[in-house]
Amino acid sequence: MYQSLMSELCNSSGDLPGPRHSHAAALTGNTLYVYGGVRDCGQAITGTMHVLDLDRLIWQRINLDDSLPRPPPLFSHTLTAVGRHLLVLIGGCPEQDTGAKSSSSWQELRVIMCS
Repeated sequence: MYQSLMSELCNSSGDLPGPRHSHAAALTGNTLYVYGGVRDCGQAITGTMHVLDLDRLIWQRINLDDSLPRPPPLFSHTLTAVGRHLLVLIGGCPEQDTGAKSSSSWQELRVIMCS
């Protein structure tokens, strides 16, 4: 009736994202994507995208094209995989968010595509 699950500590290498919380992650196949979050004990909000190849356990930082629309550094957002080639990022709090509604708040739906 119940399946036994086991876990083990694995060592990874590459450009590791560093400790954070309130980030978003999505899994497509054997690739894990991580965007944003809070680092440095709440002192910094990040807008970086990291990818973990789960077969080789190698991290890579993805440099998003600055000429394309992109979300600001965010925390408390979602990242959802749609198929194997599309990630949808929704919601979140921007770096300077005070909780009050204003015209400068980020309200647009942005799609980040990674292949």
